Amino acid sequence: MGSTVHGLLYETNTQLDTEFITLKTLTHGRKIVFLAYPERVFVHTKQSHFFKYIHNHVDNSIKKAHGCKNPDEVIVDEQNNIIFFIEKKFQTGPGSVCEKLQTCGYKRMHLNKIIPNYEVVYIYCLSEFFKTHCEAEIDYMRSIHVPLFWGSVKTYKNDLIDFIVNYKSESRSQSTAGS
Repeated sequence: MGSTVHGLLYETNTQLDTEFITLKTLTHGRKIVFLAYPERVFVHTKQSHFFKYIHNHVDNSIKKAHGCKNPDEVIVDEQNNIIFFIEKKFQTGPGSVCEKLQTCGYKRMHLNKIIPNYEVVYIYCLSEFFKTHCEAEIDYMRSIHVPLFWGSVKTYKNDLIDFIVNYKSESRSQSTAGS
């Protein structure tokens, strides 16, 4: 099997769709509740459907940057205007994928700029390869608070869902800090 096949298999195995129920199918996504958190409604979408779903909130005067177009998976918290942009990377040997990790800060900034009414939380789901081959990139990602999840960890899906459901926006945390 080629690396593309392994990458697609990795993306499939790390999909969150085994952990939620669809309440309503939308044109470019679906309203969902996570099995562990049935009281919270989210929107799930991916790939080219994401920008079609969110098109009314996109600042079209800003050109979309390369690499910010088709997310692997997205969870939208409409109640709190937060977009969880989940990027999945699988690698088993040397290549340029390590360099792609270095762009996370730019991509997060750019997405927050083109979708100004939402906070974009840029998340990476990585394969084990990155732990030992991209240590500097991982240190950088952690330093700018990009959430990292390891797709091979048995609790990956639960950990990611807990993060999404319990996420506290920096702007909301700051606005309530003085209360």
